[in-house]
Amino acid sequence: MKTTKNDNRMGWIRNAKILKKNDSDSYFIEYEIASECDIPGIFVYQNGIILCGLLSSEKDQKGLRHYTLKIGYPRDTNLNYESASKRGYYFKDGVLGEILALFSLYFQCRFYLLATFFGELAHYGLKVKNENKFLYQSCNYQIHPQIFSN
Repeated sequence: MKTTKNDNRMGWIRNAKILKKNDSDSYFIEYEIASECDIPGIFVYQNGIILCGLLSSEKDQKGLRHYTLKIGYPRDTNLNYESASKRGYYFKDGVLGEILALFSLYFQCRFYLLATFFGELAHYGLKVKNENKFLYQSCNYQIHPQIFSN
């Protein structure tokens, strides 16, 4: 596939292509996400460019399961966001938003971003956590039983 100056594919696809060529110049960001779904197993995409798995075996007080999502990013993407927003694909929440939207479609449930883990403290591997606040309201299964079934 010929790559043009304005590559308007989804951001996670652009990232994967760049990382496949040169994975040495990349970094990872880890996210804590939550959902009403019970998703077994571990999702591994292209040798770990995207990883997702269960973080806790128990549901939280709201009845949500917590998962870890780890996404690889190239240090230099050379993307033209202005052109992508006018003539091609653009997602305002970036790669994370794209992946959560795809997860929502595939698993037919909602996903919430709970926290983002940035960088490391010195060389010890400890990460800095940035927590997100969100409003959660459980679904009323009596509204439309065909959609909100167990």
